[in-house]
Amino acid sequence: MIETEKKELKRKFDTDGFALLPKFFNKDEVAHLIREVLSAPTRIDSTLDRSGLIFREFMYHSSDYLRKMISSQKVVDLMTQIIGPDLWVRRDTSIIKNPGGEEFPWHQDNGYNQLLDPYVQFWAALTPMNDANGGVWLVPGSHTKGLMPHHMKSTHAVWAGGVPKGAFPVEAEAGDVLIFSSYILHRTGPNRTDRDRIAYLVEFMDRKYFDPYTKPPFLMVSKNGLPQPRFTRFYEGNTSPHNILKYVVPRTSRRIRILRGQLKRALLRTT
Repeated sequence: MIETEKKELKRKFDTDGFALLPKFFNKDEVAHLIREVLSAPTRIDSTLDRSGLIFREFMYHSSDYLRKMISSQKVVDLMTQIIGPDLWVRRDTSIIKNPGGEEFPWHQDNGYNQLLDPYVQFWAALTPMNDANGGVWLVPGSHTKGLMPHHMKSTHAVWAGGVPKGAFPVEAEAGDVLIFSSYILHRTGPNRTDRDRIAYLVEFMDRKYFDPYTKPPFLMVSKNGLPQPRFTRFYEGNTSPHNILKYVVPRTSRRIRILRGQLKRALLRTT
């Protein structure tokens, strides 16, 4: 990618909150990625599954191939252009939407995880993605509005604003990559076709930030713009006093909500 293309990509991302990169992965890479995301052991069981919608998370802990892909030169070149030279990965996720698979409602990713800092989703289409098979819908520019109100619907955080204006479906072929801001408003529709829709997501974050709700070890990806993959328990973001202090209140509130939920379930079991 030449310098003018890099600048245009960064300009588009900053303005719209997303960019689509056609043919980022070739057919062999797509085939290998599909094998890995369907078979690699996961670190946790996802709470986001619903009818016809299957999530598999933290596979890079067990898959050498996924770690190499995440930290490959072409991926690092792309993501450092958008975020900055020093990156880590907070999680990876495969999403399989079967025929008849349900909608995933409008939301911002920060509305789910309650993180106070931005990150970027690297969404690799491993099968074609369109409106018919439950592809991604986006609202360009919505990432500039900050965190919007959400409410919980079962285990899902849903944007409280109803149907947004200016939304459009992203169409992608297998091997294309969609990158978008964690603050952009987006959804995926139901799969109305007779084939699975498969995507692989990687969440890249600047190493000056951290996620207090993700357990170590953490996968560092790059330093000074160069691939340097390694696992660590401590890095700039999670040892910063400023970061630790700003999450004191949110973490306490989160613990209280969890305890209330556990107490409520315990009371229901005894009645």
